[in-house]
Amino acid sequence: MENRASGIGVAVAAGALAGMTLLVGITFAVQTATAPLQASLREIAATQKSIELKLSTLNTGAQPVSGDQGALLAKLTSLENSLKDMKQRQNPPQPPPEDYTTVHNIPVGSSAVAGAKDGQAIITVFTDIQCPFCSRFHAPIKDVLKAYPNDVRFVVKNYPLPFHPNARGAAKAALAAGLQGKYFEMIDELYANQQALGDDKYKELAGKVGLNVEQFLKDLKDKDADFEKTLQADTELAGNVGVRGTPTFFLNGRLTSARDLTQWKAEIEKALKEKANKAADAAVQAKK
Repeated sequence: MENRASGIGVAVAAGALAGMTLLVGITFAVQTATAPLQASLREIAATQKSIELKLSTLNTGAQPVSGDQGALLAKLTSLENSLKDMKQRQNPPQPPPEDYTTVHNIPVGSSAVAGAKDGQAIITVFTDIQCPFCSRFHAPIKDVLKAYPNDVRFVVKNYPLPFHPNARGAAKAALAAGLQGKYFEMIDELYANQQALGDDKYKELAGKVGLNVEQFLKDLKDKDADFEKTLQADTELAGNVGVRGTPTFFLNGRLTSARDLTQWKAEIEKALKEKANKAADAAVQAKK
């Protein structure tokens, strides 16, 4: 037992030492990487002070500014602007914190809907089918719908990001499948095949989920303009409600950070209770 304990102690000490070594290494790397920038800032600050001192000497008594002084002023202004720009790049402005309190108006519209038709807990997602995180957090939603078959509606809005070249085409493939009542079957397959998205894959998946493939391909071509309008409307709505990336989830119009089944259950229970309380208050007011 003592030998084992001693071994454990050595292992712990070694781990701590390795961690400290890694931390020191990271600190040194950061200092090394930022050293040129810090040196430039110090040089500009020193030059600025020197020019200010010369100007105060040359311009004593509020005498007219000479050509040399004007050149110095121009140089000082340029240096000040450069210094300000460097500071801004070193400390870029941070976006405002996420707003989890505002209740947004997010109409269902013509979007695909799964779950309870009259469910009082409405989950809306803004998704990019090529986004790996969208695929990852789509699976827990399926568990939510099973756990709340009478209470939850799930609404999908498309938000294809410009740096995902196949996201827009995949969204249109899902919309075309939706015309044959297979939107969610198709989107499941698209998420599962993110690394192979493209026209050939859409055709293959259309057959896999039981679509009339010829009609699917015809709809993709003939209704492209309609699909573009849908994507544009969803994208504009995303901007109006403060969507910054994908996936972004809302519950009854309010931004939520819920991602796994446990978190969703807590948020849904709270939302259902809030709905019930509002209904009870409305009933009381109606009787008065």
